Amino acid sequence: MSFIAWNCRGLGNLWVISAFKKLLRDKNSTYVFLSETKKNKFWNVQGLSGVVVVSCSGEGNRRAGGLAMFWKEEVEVDVLSLSSNHIDVLIAIENEDEKWRLTGVYGFPESQMKHKTCELIDQLTLVESTDKWLLMGDFNLILSQDEKEGGNFGNSHMISMFRDILQNYNLSDLGFEGDEFTWHNRQDGVSNIKARLDRMVAAPAWSSFYPLASVVHLMRYASDHLPLWLRLVSRKPKKKENVLKLQHFEECWLRDSGILEAVKGSWEVAGDSMSDKINRCVNDLSDWSKDRFGDVPNQIKIVQKKLDDLNKQTQHEGMMSEIRRVEARLNDLVESEEIWWAQRSCALWLKHGDKNTKKIHQKASQRKSRNWVESICDDHGKNLMMRKTLPEFLIISFKIFSLQVTQKELLKLCKWSKIYCRMLCVTYWKRNSQKMRFPYPLKI
Repeated sequence: MSFIAWNCRGLGNLWVISAFKKLLRDKNSTYVFLSETKKNKFWNVQGLSGVVVVSCSGEGNRRAGGLAMFWKEEVEVDVLSLSSNHIDVLIAIENEDEKWRLTGVYGFPESQMKHKTCELIDQLTLVESTDKWLLMGDFNLILSQDEKEGGNFGNSHMISMFRDILQNYNLSDLGFEGDEFTWHNRQDGVSNIKARLDRMVAAPAWSSFYPLASVVHLMRYASDHLPLWLRLVSRKPKKKENVLKLQHFEECWLRDSGILEAVKGSWEVAGDSMSDKINRCVNDLSDWSKDRFGDVPNQIKIVQKKLDDLNKQTQHEGMMSEIRRVEARLNDLVESEEIWWAQRSCALWLKHGDKNTKKIHQKASQRKSRNWVESICDDHGKNLMMRKTLPEFLIISFKIFSLQVTQKELLKLCKWSKIYCRMLCVTYWKRNSQKMRFPYPLKI
C-alpha cells in the first residue's frame, strides 16, 4: 500500500497529465493527494474510484489553487472538513480494524499569509482525534535554514512557529529518501533557489501502527515540485518469466526519419529472394530500433535518472537549458510509450492525448487473445486452410508476387512471420472485400 502527495502546478498542461498518469501507472498508489490542480472538474482516474475536489479560484490564466484527493475502492473514506488549503478525511483500509486520520495540506504561498498554515494545523486538532494522524503535502514552510539553498535566508519567525506547532501536537517528520529539496524555481546559476517545502508528518500512534513506513522523494518532472511517495508495506518484486515475443512494426518508429534509410539499406541488396529480403529487413529494423529507441521503458528510467541527477547538482550557468533538453527527451519517450500501447489496443476511440491507462492495457491483451483469422475463402466460397492450397491462392491473388516468389518461399514466409502474412491478408481484403471472409480485426 502506498500514498502520493504532489503539488502538480496545474493539470491543464499535457506534460503534467502525462507525468501524473505515468506516476499512477508506476506506483499503483492506494491514495493520491494533489495540490495546485488549477481545475474544477476531473476525469475518471483509472483504478481510483473515489475522489474529493476543492475547486480552484480565478479563471483562464489566472487560475490558482485547487485540491483533489483520489483513492482506491478498498479504502473507506469519511470527509471531515475541507477548504482551499486542506482536505481532512478519516480512512479505513481493507483488512485493517482501526481507522486513522489523513490530512492533505496546501500551505499558504504568500509570505504575509504563511502563518495561517500553522493556524490551520492548530484548528484541525479541534475537529477529530490526533492519535493516529498523518499530514502530507506542500506546507510552503521549512523547519530550518538548512532546508533552503539560495536566495535570502528563510524567515526565522516562521521557522520557529512551524517547528513549535508540530512539537505541540507531537507531529514528527517521517524523513525521506532521495533529493533533499522538494522545490526549486527552475532558474540558472545564482538565481536558483531550492527548498524543502513538501513533507509528511505523523503522530506517534500512527508511526507505531506503521513502523516500516518510508517516504521517497521521486524525480521532479513537469512541475517545480517533486512528488512524495509514502510506502507502508515493502514487497519483493516478482520475477518475470522470459517470454518469446514476435517482432512487430512499431508505429513510433515513423517519428524518426532514420527509418527510411534503415529500410532502404536492407531492401536494396541484390540477389536475394523476397523472403530473404523481408527476413533481413525485419532483423535490421530490430537492430536499428534497439540502437535508436532501445527498450522504451528502460530508456525512460535512464532519462529520468539523468534528470534527477541534474536536479540534485549545484546550479551553474546553462544547467536549466540542459534540464529542459532532458525533459524534452523524456516527453518524447513518454509519447513513444503511449503510441506503443495505442498501437496494440486498436481502440478506434483512442487518441494520443488520452494516454495509456490500465484500460488500454486490458484492451491490448483482449485483442491478442481473440484476433485470429478463422478461415480464408476463395471466389467460390471454399475454405482454404490446407498448407498447399493457401499459398497457391495467395500467389494467384497477388499477381505482383507470381514472378518473384515460389510456392515454397511463400509457405516459408507465412510460417516464418505471422505479422507479414497478416499484412498480405489486409492488403488483399482491401482490394477484394467480397471474396475474403473473416472476423475483424485481422491476424494470422
